[in-house]
Amino acid sequence: MKSNSAPYVLLGILFFVLVFIVGVRYGQRVEQTNKKITALLSVTPKETKPKVSEIKYKTYQNKDCQLEFLYPSVFKKEKETTSSASFISDFIFKNRQELSFSCAKEDPYVEAIKNAKIATNEAEFQQKNTEFKEFTKDKQTLVYFEIINPINSKIIYFLIDKESLPLLDSSLKFKTIK
Repeated sequence: MKSNSAPYVLLGILFFVLVFIVGVRYGQRVEQTNKKITALLSVTPKETKPKVSEIKYKTYQNKDCQLEFLYPSVFKKEKETTSSASFISDFIFKNRQELSFSCAKEDPYVEAIKNAKIATNEAEFQQKNTEFKEFTKDKQTLVYFEIINPINSKIIYFLIDKESLPLLDSSLKFKTIK
């Protein structure tokens, strides 16, 4: 008996055509996905490193207290008198920093801090043991201390944030200012 092979050949050809069509559709789908990914990657911004600006410093001098020190240029003078000054800095991502000093005998701000019940530590400031009083104000640790000017024997009262204290320690100078 002879078997007719024509239906099998036709089924084979149809199967081959079906596989070809499915393969083409799958390829089109993969190509569309690749185009979407390429378009998305071309729109997404590339990661850039933030620019780090160099910190600049200014020199501050006070005639009455006869002192000089450096402070970051981002600090702005909040108030200034002949015997005191106050600087503040509001950073966008950091807490507010401040630096204040006074050599006035009766400064109400200084008196309020001197009489407050706050933690007292002893630390070295300009190679001398100094009594520091620490307290927290608006989530910022502030340090209060007194130092005697060796030139004119005036007591100078400082209030500064703990982060700025090393800069003041390294740059504070007592000198006659004309």
